Amino acid sequence: MRPLFYRAQLHMLPWTVLLSLLCALLAIGIVQVSQTYAAGGASFTLQPATVNPTNPLSMAYFILAGKPGTVLQESVVVKNVGTATGTLSLYAVDAGTGQNSGIIYLPQNAPRTDVGAWIHLSMSRVTLAAGQSKVVSFQVVIPRKARAGQHVGGIVAEDMEQNSTTTNSRLQITVHSRRVIAVEVNLPGPQVEQLSATGIQVAGSTNYEILKVGLSNTGTMLLKAKGTLQVVGSKGQELQNLTMSVDSLLPGTSIAYPLYVQKKALGVGKYQGKLLLKYGHGKLLNYTTTFIISEQQVVQIFNNNGALTLPATGSSLLSRLSPLQLLGGAFVVMVIASLIILYWVKKLYQATAGTVLAGQRGKADRNKGQKSKGQRGKKSR
Repeated sequence: MRPLFYRAQLHMLPWTVLLSLLCALLAIGIVQVSQTYAAGGASFTLQPATVNPTNPLSMAYFILAGKPGTVLQESVVVKNVGTATGTLSLYAVDAGTGQNSGIIYLPQNAPRTDVGAWIHLSMSRVTLAAGQSKVVSFQVVIPRKARAGQHVGGIVAEDMEQNSTTTNSRLQITVHSRRVIAVEVNLPGPQVEQLSATGIQVAGSTNYEILKVGLSNTGTMLLKAKGTLQVVGSKGQELQNLTMSVDSLLPGTSIAYPLYVQKKALGVGKYQGKLLLKYGHGKLLNYTTTFIISEQQVVQIFNNNGALTLPATGSSLLSRLSPLQLLGGAFVVMVIASLIILYWVKKLYQATAGTVLAGQRGKADRNKGQKSKGQRGKKSR
């Protein structure tokens, strides 16, 4: 019976390990997800009412072609994909360029000077039951003096009901559900792709140095760019070679694109920055400038700790890992631990089973010997 017991435990071990890992994952994240869905509620989606079959992107957002001084008629489908009736507010906003590049949509109270001001919705408030949808028409009134090229704005659907989440007895967070569908308006005229650099500034905090590269889209088309920033010291030696990947940059917008200094920090001194970016359709930006790092900046960035901290090691390894990487690492540790436990349980099983079998053989031999003696005794009588 004992060998069978250990064999059963051996087969159950992998399942036990997997069950423990599942419990850990539930404790970390899935419990929070279940709480999110337990409350239910309304949830809204937006999509164009009509689609251009030759352009799959038109299924996700509006891509309109117009002329200055004209009016475009369009419609958006609003659908409640949630589990309860909800009321939403509909309004138009301008788009902008995020600090790290990429398109963002401005708040409702932000000034509207572009597509957000051109859009006129037929209704500003919609109530939908769960699963219900509604087609909302709108006009795009293009000004007569609108510049040529690409313009971007958005239509926002904001849930009128506020979802409050209490994280502890003192702090309460109010969550507003906000969905945006982009409206891109393309106007005829010069289609200019022009990216300009405006300098390099030094910033940073908590022992991290950041080089902020000034970039401006002075053309009429959306731009993306890829390339490098090379930092050269006073003796001509290369100190940094940083990769840049600039997402969408709207016409007429400027950003200070941040780059973290790698490995060894830059100290007080004068440096040369060499920027090389490829953008648009075969366009190239080749820009060289100088910048200075002062002692005051070094003190502010590195907290006057007497030495430049290496940015790549300025924080612990765990703090630089994403939650997914942490979960992956935990899974690997669990697998390794299970293999180690499995190995030693197997060794214990083999040793115990060997002892039991040896005892059983010894007992069988003794019984056989006693039986033989008994048979010989009978023969002698």
